[in-house]
Amino acid sequence: MTNDKCQMTNGKWLSLIVCCLFVIVLLASSARAQSTQTQATTPDFQSIIARQAALVSEFDVNGLKVLVKRREGSQTVAAGLFIRGGVENINAANAGVESLMLNVASEASTGFPRERLRKELSRMGTVIGESVSYDYSVLSLTATRSNFDRSWEIFTDVALHPAFNKDDVALVQARMVAALRDDADEPDTYLQRLQERVAYAGHPYLNRPEGTAESVGRLTADDLRAYHQKIIQTSHLLLVVVGDLDPVQLKQRIATSFAKLPRGDYKLQTPPAISFTASTVEVTSRELPTNYVQGIFGAPSIISPDIYPMRVAASLLRDRVLAQPERKHRRSLRDRSRREPGRTRHAQ
Repeated sequence: MTNDKCQMTNGKWLSLIVCCLFVIVLLASSARAQSTQTQATTPDFQSIIARQAALVSEFDVNGLKVLVKRREGSQTVAAGLFIRGGVENINAANAGVESLMLNVASEASTGFPRERLRKELSRMGTVIGESVSYDYSVLSLTATRSNFDRSWEIFTDVALHPAFNKDDVALVQARMVAALRDDADEPDTYLQRLQERVAYAGHPYLNRPEGTAESVGRLTADDLRAYHQKIIQTSHLLLVVVGDLDPVQLKQRIATSFAKLPRGDYKLQTPPAISFTASTVEVTSRELPTNYVQGIFGAPSIISPDIYPMRVAASLLRDRVLAQPERKHRRSLRDRSRREPGRTRHAQ
């Protein structure tokens, strides 16, 4: 009787072991299949980059460098006419002139007065915008593929033949001056203006591309016309277009629009690197319920291999160090990183 029980018990154990081995075999097979599938589906980034690069056409039109990326099936087209140089193009007296010029230009052109321009853009859903930065400015276009032809006609007229009517200049100028004067009223923005004066002393970046209320307020319609004539030269420009467009046909269209522009002799100048020989502390006293503190330090160039370790280190600084005061003392500390084309990085 006892032997029968032992045999039964041994039989149960044997069955259990066989089941376990079967499960292990299944799991191993599944793991190998998943590993093989993962390896098969792992993207080859070099191939992806190569395929995307193959979609880009680069050519020259009368000294104007043009980049066209074809996106087959895309229902929208985006274009940007970049003015190279940024703050290298301006000085303390006319700071903000490029920003004001682009803003006023997008209001009306010689071929499309203000009201007509707005109606045309609204009807098509086309957007013409502008922005400025320390190293370049851009007049941008966003349009549907079906309305691109008409949108391009308006865009090029705005870029090459802006009206610069006195009423438009006065309206946009008043709006910009009011916004610039508000900088001193908003503590967070005022902090940025203060650190710029300290960090960019003696550097071209000291002249902000948006200008100041005083410099923008002095500009006239004649100033904008003169600046436009000087800056809109093909050597000073870069055109980028993305959409489902034939580069060959687009090149002919671009040549029709830009072939008559003067080439000029613009040469790109790299601003000097920002460096600090010694640590400094600047304190500005204002009656506020909150203290605002910001630090700034030099960083490698954006094309330097050291830029990547710096970004990792800055992320650790943000996530590990700055989080402590917020958790312990409920203070709001934010990483306010800004990379001025590889020159500096700030942390608040």
